[in-house]
Amino acid sequence: MILIFDYFETIVHNLSMDFNRGLKPFWDTYYRDKCSFEDISEYGRELFHHLLKVHETGREYVFVKEELPMYAEKYGGETVPMTVEEEAAFLMRCNEMVPMQYMQETLEELEKMGVSMYVLSNSGFSAGALSIALEKLGLRKYFREVWSSADYGRIKPDRGFFEMAIAHALHENPEEKREDIFFVGDIYATDVVGAHNAGIKAIWFNHKNEPDEAGLSDFSISHAREILDCLGIQKSARKTLYVSDLDGTLLRSNETTSEYTNNTINKLVNEGMIFSYATARSYVTAQKVTKGLNACIPLIVYNGAMIVDNRDGSILLKNFFGEDVQGVLTDLFEKEVYPIVYGFVEAVEKFSYIPAKSTEGMKVFLDSRKKDKRERPVATIEQLCAGEIFYLTCIDEEAKLQPLYEKYKDTYYCVYQKDIYSGYQWLEIMPKEVSKSNAILQLKEKLGIDSVVAFGDGKNDIPMFEIADEAYAVANAGDELKAVATGVIGSNDEDGVAKWLEKRFAED
Repeated sequence: MILIFDYFETIVHNLSMDFNRGLKPFWDTYYRDKCSFEDISEYGRELFHHLLKVHETGREYVFVKEELPMYAEKYGGETVPMTVEEEAAFLMRCNEMVPMQYMQETLEELEKMGVSMYVLSNSGFSAGALSIALEKLGLRKYFREVWSSADYGRIKPDRGFFEMAIAHALHENPEEKREDIFFVGDIYATDVVGAHNAGIKAIWFNHKNEPDEAGLSDFSISHAREILDCLGIQKSARKTLYVSDLDGTLLRSNETTSEYTNNTINKLVNEGMIFSYATARSYVTAQKVTKGLNACIPLIVYNGAMIVDNRDGSILLKNFFGEDVQGVLTDLFEKEVYPIVYGFVEAVEKFSYIPAKSTEGMKVFLDSRKKDKRERPVATIEQLCAGEIFYLTCIDEEAKLQPLYEKYKDTYYCVYQKDIYSGYQWLEIMPKEVSKSNAILQLKEKLGIDSVVAFGDGKNDIPMFEIADEAYAVANAGDELKAVATGVIGSNDEDGVAKWLEKRFAED
């Protein structure tokens, strides 16, 4: 069996791309005395548009051979000589790359099964530069060969480019036939169409879950683990999702994850563990308190209103209110309760509130969110109700909130409890389908998980424990949770979750 991969957004995920990050040191070394950085940056944008026009002809625009001479022609001097190592450094400064989620463990599995793997990429950077970048990410070892359109001269879906790779792969694997070759890529027009036209099977890395209206893909996947299913390969072990509550469980009492916890989870995820944490926090605030936990994992935030990618916050799944939330808001206003409203306003995540209507408890909370880019103070009820809403947080007197909880607890998912840090009474109202436990089940289905192991500390974690195959309460947990737990582990301040995970994987 032979597998050929596209590069960007297939093997590697680009957290951000900024050509100026590569251009700045280049300008500083070679062109500072010839032009301003603003000038060369603007010229770089012009050359990018030129690149797009070149691509329309099916030809590749090569960075070292074509773009570098154009800077010399524009600003004077000799063409800058650039080694493949310098080219790779330029590439990696421009592109903040990480392995695609679950890609490394999938490649490991494929390698164990004896699958021959290659890379075929559309890129203005050479195969040598792409290879060095893969080496830095720990992925180059899985691929026999890396090919770039910068070296070939034509871009996918060019039939000749595909045929070159196919001929090379079949020569190295004489026991295989064309029908044994699969191509994995994310861009339909270049990857799927190109593979189909070359007569090999196309696995579409369909990040946006779009319909295949032309019907040219043989398989459509949403994450790397599904590649094994496409190839009919039996996974070597059952897949377990380990999911932890955050505050009071994974976080220490100082509201941070320890260096030990971060290092342990990062290491185990890199070795194949499937991990997530579930929290009422937003992605933004969760990132602050888990700084250093940079593993490629999905996160359940806002109590399950969203599942996002830990690396960049991109939404993987969402559970938002419908128009019915407007009726709830009207009822709250009539009861003189003015919540903090979380939603997307003009496609940007915001939390909105009316400062003049803020309670003391709200002010304490809002003070802890100073400089948060999501903050949106508004003047009117109409502004407060705007956008695509997914979460309501009411912080007020128990006498006001208790009746509202009783009214809405069967219609929506409601959390009625005192904040563990401030002691103020909170009522959080979310869509009915929102909960940590439901989000775990959604994630379980999306990833093809066989079993779930959960960790928690509070009464609100009981539903999560009920849907788990194993459930462990930290030592500082309440008695109600311990009563339904599989067992009790070390406390949050003792890194109980990380130590349990480390021991479990050492035993395996």
